[in-house]
Amino acid sequence: MPKTIAALKARRNLGELLNRAYYKGEDTIIEKRGKPIARVTRVEPTETDGIDVLMKTAGAWKDLNAEIIKNKIKKARKDKTSKKEFLASW
Repeated sequence: MPKTIAALKARRNLGELLNRAYYKGEDTIIEKRGKPIARVTRVEPTETDGIDVLMKTAGAWKDLNAEIIKNKIKKARKDKTSKKEFLASW
C-alpha cells in the first residue's frame, strides 16, 4: 500500500521521495487538503527507451552496419536529439 504525504512535506522532501521510488520501488501518494492529487512511482525503462541498447548491440556486429548505427547514435547525442525523434528517424 502506498505511503501518503502532505503536499508541503512532499515539496520539502522531493529528493528523498524520488530516491525511494527509484531505488526501493516505493509508491507515495501526495495529498493536498486531504485529497490525493499525485503519485510518485518508479518508471520501469523499456528496451525502446534506451539508445544505449542500440550501442551495445551495434558493438557486437562486425560489419559496416555497426559503424553506421554507432555514428548515427553519436550524432544524435551530440545534437541532443530526443529519444522519440531518434527512434522515429529509423
